[in-house]
Amino acid sequence: MVPPPWMRYWQRTFPSANMVLVFGPRPVLIDSGFGSDLDETEQLIRAAGVDPADLALIINTHYHCDHVGGNAGLQSRYALPIAAHPWDAALINRRGPDTGAAIWLDQPIEPYTVSRALADGEEIDTGTVRLRVLYTPGHTLGHLALYQPDDGILICGDAVHADDAAWLNPFREGPGALDRGLATLDRLARLPLRWGISGHGPPMTDPLAAISVAQQRYFSWAREPQRLAWHACKRIFAYRLMLVGGLAEAEVMPYLLTCPWYLDYCRDYFQADPAAFVPTLLAEMVRSQAARWESGRLVAGAPFVPLTGDWEPLPATTPLNWPAATPRFSYVARGIVPLLPLFLRLRRRGWSGLRTILDAHAIPPDALFLLLAMTEEVDATTVLTRAELRERLFNPYIAHEPEVFAALPGMVARGFLAGNDAGYRVTPAGFHVAQALEESARAQLAHLRPLPIAELATLADDLAILAAALWDAPEPIAKPHQTRMRHRLVTTHDTAPLVRSEAAIAALWLARDDAHMAAWRAADYSGPVVDVLSRIWTGEARNEEALVRILAATQSPADIAQSLATLSARQEITRSDGAIALTPAGLASRRAIETATDRVFFAPWPTDDAWLSGIFSRLGILCSRLETGITA
Repeated sequence: MVPPPWMRYWQRTFPSANMVLVFGPRPVLIDSGFGSDLDETEQLIRAAGVDPADLALIINTHYHCDHVGGNAGLQSRYALPIAAHPWDAALINRRGPDTGAAIWLDQPIEPYTVSRALADGEEIDTGTVRLRVLYTPGHTLGHLALYQPDDGILICGDAVHADDAAWLNPFREGPGALDRGLATLDRLARLPLRWGISGHGPPMTDPLAAISVAQQRYFSWAREPQRLAWHACKRIFAYRLMLVGGLAEAEVMPYLLTCPWYLDYCRDYFQADPAAFVPTLLAEMVRSQAARWESGRLVAGAPFVPLTGDWEPLPATTPLNWPAATPRFSYVARGIVPLLPLFLRLRRRGWSGLRTILDAHAIPPDALFLLLAMTEEVDATTVLTRAELRERLFNPYIAHEPEVFAALPGMVARGFLAGNDAGYRVTPAGFHVAQALEESARAQLAHLRPLPIAELATLADDLAILAAALWDAPEPIAKPHQTRMRHRLVTTHDTAPLVRSEAAIAALWLARDDAHMAAWRAADYSGPVVDVLSRIWTGEARNEEALVRILAATQSPADIAQSLATLSARQEITRSDGAIALTPAGLASRRAIETATDRVFFAPWPTDDAWLSGIFSRLGILCSRLETGITA
């Protein structure tokens, strides 16, 4: 199998790990190689037809220097966002001594900042292809892989290789690293895989066979733990030999006796005196061809690119010497945002209440939607005209009267509404249906236990704090989405924790909508025009036909043509042979809307990343368990 057209893969020579570029309107780079190879990294990206400045995101499978070394240069030159697992992100942005295990391994990493935390099950959309994030601990505690299910392709970092198993570090990645690695391999083995790309070596043309071999090797390590230690020591030491161009025989023992990794493995796995064990290690390095003696120097046995030029690995690249991180917004806060709509999408799985209500009252789905929208906004005495219904109940991106209004006469005939086009109000029967539906939905959530009850309660309390902060924030001045739903989102502490979490998550997502609406209105856009702009920006639509198909429910073809004419007049799009693309001005305008949205939305958030990490972790696990059906 050859790589699909949506990606480019490079098998790189040490000290860099392999690298993947995923094409699309929002191209993504997966891992960035070693720092000394930065110029080559840029050249490879450009040769593939992508300007590094146009990368939408760098994703790191994990935080070791051969995978993240290019981050610093790419981020400083092009202000690129970087994504990682939240535990990696926390260490990196905190400049903790365990960052990248760099001090323990004696490996250099130049400073960078993570701006996005990725959760298991989250999707990365480049506009051409969607990649699913998989949490794959073992080699490191915060290890991630990316999976493309349509083509059965796995991009797995150092979780497994075509010709090797991942080395394990129980000292800095925690006890149980071997068990976590086996659990990861078991998870990957259950995927329908056709092709795999690891962090080192050739692609896996038979991923399941490679996973099986790695599993057997891990089982042998469980039986004979010293095998785990030998595997790790040879790889760590050989990599260091590559970085320094080898060591003279007289330098080897003094160097090893300063290495935390060597001292730890000697003590806990070999039960050996570190000085006395040096000859044994050297003999095994040579026997296994991990290293060789050359003109009195011990040099790495595997091919590698020597470090040359002005790149200075130490001490400036020790994490303790990194300057403080200054992310524009909390990396954890950003990571929480995509989990909000994910939860709202998953929360009703397995719920039959909607169908029961529809069948019991013979209500078409669109009519029930209209009734629910009205009960969220009004009380029993409020009368709304058709114009008021459109203004107050429906999103501002609709260019014409909502088609659901055709259900109004039928709802009057069924007794759920009263009135006519001069004004409609909800009857007691209508409120009863809406209340029954809400009670059924909440009852279904209340009995689910995807997390322990104490964890659910903590998550609900913390999310409520965030939602209250956004409601009380001075910006945006207008909060139409939050205001409309406010009465439905109020819960008491006696309410079931998952129901309270649902209310807070809905409030947070509505607050994001309010911030976004304020941003595009301040930039002098109408809802339909900014919707067209956004669809082009995300890559969802590249021509007018696609826009007509995607926006059929909210804009007519004539409406879309008018929106495109407006964007052309603003010099924000170009049109050629039917294709539509953003101009630099259009790209800048849409990015400015996103920046303004972020500024308003994140301003009230607490700056305690440890607290936010708790929300991220619990909500990520909650979504993962809802998606996999683990609800008890």
